[in-house]
Amino acid sequence: MVALLLPILLGVAGIAIDMGNMYMTHTRLQAAVDAGALAGSLELPYDPDLSKGIVTQAINDMVAANMESAEVTSVAAGTEIRSVEVTAQAEVNLLLMGILGLSDQTVEAHAAAGFNKLEVVFA
Repeated sequence: MVALLLPILLGVAGIAIDMGNMYMTHTRLQAAVDAGALAGSLELPYDPDLSKGIVTQAINDMVAANMESAEVTSVAAGTEIRSVEVTAQAEVNLLLMGILGLSDQTVEAHAAAGFNKLEVVFA
Protein backbone atom coordinates (compact mmCIF):
# COMPACT_ATOMS: atom_id res chain seq x y z
CA MET A 1 0.00 0.00 0.00
CA VAL A 2 2.84 2.38 0.85
CA ALA A 3 4.52 1.67 -2.49
CA LEU A 4 1.34 2.61 -4.33
CA LEU A 5 0.87 5.82 -2.34
CA LEU A 6 4.53 6.92 -2.48
CA PRO A 7 4.18 8.94 -5.75
CA ILE A 8 1.11 10.67 -4.37
CA LEU A 9 2.89 11.48 -1.11
CA LEU A 10 5.90 12.79 -3.03
CA GLY A 11 3.60 14.90 -5.19
CA VAL A 12 1.82 16.44 -2.21
CA ALA A 13 5.08 17.06 -0.35
CA GLY A 14 6.62 18.45 -3.54
CA ILE A 15 3.77 20.85 -4.06
CA ALA A 16 4.03 22.07 -0.47
CA ILE A 17 7.82 22.47 -0.43
CA ASP A 18 8.45 23.61 -3.99
CA MET A 19 5.52 26.01 -4.16
CA GLY A 20 6.66 27.50 -0.85
CA ASN A 21 10.15 27.87 -2.30
CA MET A 22 8.72 29.55 -5.40
CA TYR A 23 6.65 31.91 -3.24
CA MET A 24 9.67 32.87 -1.10
CA THR A 25 11.85 33.40 -4.19
CA HIS A 26 9.19 35.60 -5.78
CA THR A 27 8.86 37.63 -2.57
CA ARG A 28 12.64 38.18 -2.41
CA LEU A 29 12.75 39.00 -6.12
CA GLN A 30 9.91 41.51 -5.82
CA ALA A 31 11.69 43.25 -2.94
CA ALA A 32 14.94 43.37 -4.95
CA VAL A 33 13.17 44.77 -8.03
CA ASP A 34 11.33 47.35 -5.91
CA ALA A 35 14.65 48.48 -4.41
CA GLY A 36 16.22 48.56 -7.87
CA ALA A 37 13.40 50.68 -9.29
CA LEU A 38 13.72 53.14 -6.40
CA ALA A 39 17.50 53.32 -6.82
CA GLY A 40 17.09 53.91 -10.54
CA SER A 41 14.47 56.59 -10.00
CA LEU A 42 16.88 58.54 -7.79
CA GLU A 43 19.28 58.74 -10.75
CA LEU A 44 16.64 60.00 -13.22
CA PRO A 45 17.58 63.71 -12.82
CA TYR A 46 21.07 62.83 -14.14
CA ASP A 47 19.86 60.47 -16.90
CA PRO A 48 16.23 61.35 -17.73
CA ASP A 49 16.05 59.47 -21.04
CA LEU A 50 18.09 56.44 -19.84
CA SER A 51 20.70 57.03 -22.55
CA LYS A 52 23.78 57.42 -20.33
CA GLY A 53 23.36 54.10 -18.49
CA ILE A 54 23.42 55.69 -15.04
CA VAL A 55 19.90 54.55 -14.19
CA THR A 56 20.47 51.05 -15.56
CA GLN A 57 23.69 50.66 -13.59
CA ALA A 58 22.02 51.79 -10.37
CA ILE A 59 19.19 49.31 -10.94
CA ASN A 60 21.53 46.41 -11.71
CA ASP A 61 23.70 47.15 -8.68
CA MET A 62 20.73 47.35 -6.30
CA VAL A 63 19.03 44.20 -7.61
CA ALA A 64 22.33 42.27 -7.40
CA ALA A 65 22.94 43.55 -3.87
CA ASN A 66 19.53 42.30 -2.73
CA MET A 67 19.37 39.03 -4.70
CA GLU A 68 22.47 37.72 -6.46
CA SER A 69 20.63 35.10 -8.51
CA ALA A 70 18.23 37.67 -10.03
CA GLU A 71 18.66 38.79 -13.62
CA VAL A 72 17.32 42.16 -14.75
CA THR A 73 15.57 41.52 -18.06
CA SER A 74 14.13 44.95 -18.85
CA VAL A 75 14.73 48.58 -17.92
CA ALA A 76 12.51 51.09 -19.69
CA ALA A 77 11.24 54.61 -19.27
CA GLY A 78 7.92 54.62 -17.48
CA THR A 79 4.63 55.94 -18.71
CA GLU A 80 4.82 58.89 -16.31
CA ILE A 81 7.31 61.74 -16.63
CA ARG A 82 10.64 60.87 -14.99
CA SER A 83 9.79 57.28 -14.13
CA VAL A 84 11.40 53.91 -14.76
CA GLU A 85 9.99 50.40 -15.12
CA VAL A 86 12.06 47.34 -14.18
CA THR A 87 11.47 43.65 -14.84
CA ALA A 88 13.65 40.84 -13.49
CA GLN A 89 13.53 37.09 -13.19
CA ALA A 90 15.08 34.36 -11.09
CA GLU A 91 15.23 30.60 -11.47
CA VAL A 92 13.78 28.36 -8.77
CA ASN A 93 15.30 24.91 -8.36
CA LEU A 94 12.56 22.38 -7.65
CA LEU A 95 13.51 19.79 -5.05
CA LEU A 96 10.79 17.14 -5.00
CA MET A 97 8.82 18.02 -8.11
CA GLY A 98 11.96 17.37 -10.16
CA ILE A 99 11.68 13.70 -9.19
CA LEU A 100 8.23 13.63 -10.77
CA GLY A 101 9.51 15.09 -14.03
CA LEU A 102 8.93 18.82 -13.65
CA SER A 103 11.84 21.08 -14.54
CA ASP A 104 13.06 24.15 -12.69
CA GLN A 105 10.75 27.15 -12.87
CA THR A 106 11.34 30.86 -13.40
CA VAL A 107 9.60 33.60 -11.43
CA GLU A 108 9.31 37.18 -12.65
CA ALA A 109 8.76 40.48 -10.87
CA HIS A 110 7.95 43.96 -12.15
CA ALA A 111 8.24 47.37 -10.47
CA ALA A 112 7.97 51.02 -11.44
CA ALA A 113 9.14 54.13 -9.63
CA GLY A 114 9.39 57.81 -10.39
CA PHE A 115 11.30 60.85 -9.25
CA ASN A 116 9.54 63.95 -8.02
CA LYS A 117 11.09 66.97 -6.35
CA LEU A 118 8.11 67.37 -4.06
CA GLU A 119 9.10 67.41 -0.41
CA VAL A 120 6.58 66.76 2.32
CA VAL A 121 7.18 67.58 5.96
CA PHE A 122 4.92 66.33 8.71
CA ALA A 123 4.81 68.53 11.76
